[in-house]
Amino acid sequence: MRSTLRRRLRRWRRTGTRPARGRAWTPGIAAFALLLVLSPAALAAPSWAPPRELSDAGSAPLNLAATAGLGPTGSAVVLWHSASGVEAAVRGPGHNFGKPRAIAGSTLSMPDLRPSLAFDAKGAALAVWSYFTPHPRFVEEGYAVDYTFGLRVAARGANGAFGRAQTLTDNLDADPSADVAFDPKGNAVVIWTDDSGMHAAARAAGKRRFGHAQVIGQAQADPQVTVGTSGSATAAWAAQQHGSWHVGASAADSGAAFGSAVALKIPGLGKAKPVIGVDGRSAVTAAWSARGRVMAATCGASGHCGAAHALSAAGETASDPHVAVAPDGTAVVAWRSPAGVSASLRLGHRRFGAARHLARLGDGADVTALTAAVGPGGDAAALWTVHASDGDQVQAALRHGKHARFAPVSNLTARVSGARWSEPQVVLDAKGNALAIWGALVDGHPSIQASSFAD
Repeated sequence: MRSTLRRRLRRWRRTGTRPARGRAWTPGIAAFALLLVLSPAALAAPSWAPPRELSDAGSAPLNLAATAGLGPTGSAVVLWHSASGVEAAVRGPGHNFGKPRAIAGSTLSMPDLRPSLAFDAKGAALAVWSYFTPHPRFVEEGYAVDYTFGLRVAARGANGAFGRAQTLTDNLDADPSADVAFDPKGNAVVIWTDDSGMHAAARAAGKRRFGHAQVIGQAQADPQVTVGTSGSATAAWAAQQHGSWHVGASAADSGAAFGSAVALKIPGLGKAKPVIGVDGRSAVTAAWSARGRVMAATCGASGHCGAAHALSAAGETASDPHVAVAPDGTAVVAWRSPAGVSASLRLGHRRFGAARHLARLGDGADVTALTAAVGPGGDAAALWTVHASDGDQVQAALRHGKHARFAPVSNLTARVSGARWSEPQVVLDAKGNALAIWGALVDGHPSIQASSFAD
């Protein structure tokens, strides 16, 4: 009898259904519950979730730099290097991250370079990473070890785990740097650089393996590649030559091979080192710091460059710019200064707007690492780590909507004395959802941590 009454009371409180016996029902409890549901606290704006460790004892990172990606179906993938190879932590739509698993065939992955990651329109993903092979040999004093390097790729469907890796290139004298992208039809392209230059390989939609590589340039640099809605691909890179930095690009129409590399003569670049972003309109946006000011310019892949513009204020002592671009050219450039973190936004290929301070630092505090991102819908984010006398902290600022301003700063972690946060990365999807990751070193324990923002 007692358990039956409890069930009826629970049903009453949950639905407002009158109990079968007792005094007449009154709506007080149900109305009060409704007021609680509709209270300002219950209707509070979305916020960052508490951080969680993605790695465990068996997948501890060899390098604190990880790679994150958000798929169009709501899934997420985070990749990092461990002693077992490339670890993949996967989160299905509406779920939490699962236990990380090493990708088959990823042993001896190179921890010096982040893996690359891309999603197609259906939520399938490709992961690309470099690896090394030891070659021990006997010498007079004992033995020595020589190394060769290569590049591998693994695929994952919209659900499930990554399959076994395919080797794209091997027997290289230096580790290759790579990037990967999909076109709207599911065709994939991988761009990489090695000791013989810049290469590209493609995989048709529905196929399992990549075709033979094509040489598109002689530069040895970290490349980026983006495919637009029409299927045309653009690759770009920044390389140092004779003490100066140069930006190059190569483009390919849908289904065609890449053309010859074109040097982008960016006005005002001088000997400064640029950071670049490639959009889906075959344009390259470059940002750099010169004489205490952050500058930016945009070039077409054909070689025409617009004028350079100063984004930071005079006298700010701005440095360390980071650029991110959306497929339509919407861009954000974020940088740091002794006063804090600032950013400038651009809608499409219009001019960058006035800079805004995202965070101001207290006495003795310093921004130790910074990154930025733009989503397909024009949402933007900046993520950074702060070192202060009372501990380190991870902070973020978000902008939701193409015409919105950045929201106030969010503290993703508490200040932890003796802890070290580094290598932050943030990604956004078309709905404005965000995923932030960073490396953590607490009491000598390395880990990969993450925090999510659901719009």
